[in-house]
Amino acid sequence: AATTTVVVGGGNGGGVSGDGGGDDDDGGGGGALNAAVTASATATATTTTTTTTKRRLRKTIFLVGTYTIGKEKILLALAEATGEKIYVSEKKYDILKLCNFDMNLFTTDDTAARIHVCNMFFISYPRLKNFYDRVSTIFSRVVGFRPTGWAAKKRGGGSGRGRFDTRPRSYGPITTYNLPYSEHSSFDELRACVQWLRPERIIPTVSVETAKEQIALFRDLMDDRNNRSSMMFYLRGGSGTKATTTTTTTTT
Repeated sequence: AATTTVVVGGGNGGGVSGDGGGDDDDGGGGGALNAAVTASATATATTTTTTTTKRRLRKTIFLVGTYTIGKEKILLALAEATGEKIYVSEKKYDILKLCNFDMNLFTTDDTAARIHVCNMFFISYPRLKNFYDRVSTIFSRVVGFRPTGWAAKKRGGGSGRGRFDTRPRSYGPITTYNLPYSEHSSFDELRACVQWLRPERIIPTVSVETAKEQIALFRDLMDDRNNRSSMMFYLRGGSGTKATTTTTTTTT
């Protein structure tokens, strides 16, 4: 049976697709596996196709998207289901370690695992096509998964509440799936959290281009005693009781 390689998304670095997360690079990376791809391409160009090469061409590589932080439950489920380690970049490895995950499930050696992690935004046809062109001497198919709440499509287009669209989209050797999966809290839960914490600052981590609009949704629950842009700062005589600064991260 052909060996199957699984690639999942988040972090930033090398590996087969470069698992850049957040606003880091979105693929390409380096690593020993890329060196193996280069070596295979060279051998294919200079020698007759062998049984070994044919066996390699039967391999499928799977890419499942995650963010710099988030979707870790998918990685844990994959590790449990397959009994194999998951490759992540060194940066992603450090993040997972800070989150107190079982680090025996992960490796930073991209040649030692069949399950890899890559950027969520890497899961798009143009990027997967470029990726396939680089690795086609070793892998015969690329399958990408995007586990996101945006997989719910409204009638008539757009994203949000509505029907789930999980149909595969195939373009030759490339297939992508949108999986309706989300881990973050509801809006009411986020407001309750901010109300309890009373932070001075909120730093959005998703759709950061709308950061001001997102923060405005929680402004009435924040501690503005030391915020010079707040009227309450001046109504209190220009200085408030120094509050402990709490920075919260919201996902919307």
